[in-house]
Amino acid sequence: MKQKDEITELLQRLYGFSDDQLLKAFKEAEAEVEAEGGPTPDPEGFERLWEKMREQGL
Repeated sequence: MKQKDEITELLQRLYGFSDDQLLKAFKEAEAEVEAEGGPTPDPEGFERLWEKMREQGL
C-alpha cells in the first residue's frame, strides 16, 4: 500500500475525512472545474513569467 502524503494525513486528522470522502471531494471539484471550462492553455505564459522574473531580478 502506498504511504499517504503529509497533506492527506493532516486533512484527515483535522477534519476526520476518510480516504473515500477525500476522493469524492476531489472528484467533485475536478468535475466542477471541467464543467466551468477548466483552465485555458496559455502558450506564451512561460515567456511572460520568465520576463517578469528577470525584470524583478529573481
